[in-house]
Amino acid sequence: MITVFTWTYGEMAFNMICSFTASILFLFFILIFLKPSITISPVISICVPEFEGKEFYIFKIVNRSYFSAYDVNMELYLVQTYASPPSGKLNNRYTKLVLKLNDISHLPNRPLLKGRTADYAIRFKTEEDLSTILKDPANSIEIRVKLKHGLTGLSKVYGYQYCDL
Repeated sequence: MITVFTWTYGEMAFNMICSFTASILFLFFILIFLKPSITISPVISICVPEFEGKEFYIFKIVNRSYFSAYDVNMELYLVQTYASPPSGKLNNRYTKLVLKLNDISHLPNRPLLKGRTADYAIRFKTEEDLSTILKDPANSIEIRVKLKHGLTGLSKVYGYQYCDL
């Protein structure tokens, strides 16, 4: 027995609207929930190794996503606030500071159950004297972290600004 299925314009319009709505919802799910997610520590650690004798300032980032992150790039800036004439409005001047290691190729995902190691967290360090830089109230330190999501390849830039140690 052969059945004949006939379309009406109303059914076709309804099916097109449903398909379009489902596509938009799926796209928003991908773009919002599958972006990389990290946390930048609000504290700058100071470390003085015995064998080197110099101070290091350490920044920590933690991968909060259940997917790996790739092409992690970190930049450190000195932000100097100054008034611009004649109106006196405030502007920022960014000067790049040197990090010992500023990029890594892979940051593992956060495990479902806590283990003995924290491979999903990484520390970056600098030898710049941040304590003297941050003594000036017009100065601050800004950290920017750019990374790509391991599953979708979507990238995101995170930033955090430090006014004191």
